[in-house]
Amino acid sequence: MAGRPSLTRDSILSILADDRPMSHRGIIKETGLSPSAVWNGLQRCLQGGYVLRTKTAIYETEKIFKGRAGVSVTTRPYHLYVRKKEM
Repeated sequence: MAGRPSLTRDSILSILADDRPMSHRGIIKETGLSPSAVWNGLQRCLQGGYVLRTKTAIYETEKIFKGRAGVSVTTRPYHLYVRKKEM
């Protein structure tokens, strides 16, 4: 990895080191970084060729409990990321 060291990039790559595909939310949960830091770090990793991403988004229906207002149902798209193997 050439250039200036990046703590965000290193955190993301260390989480993805076990070859287990993870979503953006999963990476946020594991690293404890802010959503914007993880998003920007993933974009830099994709551009640098360190990470691979699913070609098309995966859609998941999510139910969110809203208290007295009831349950909100939403469908969210997400991608899975995995660390690229060294050649």
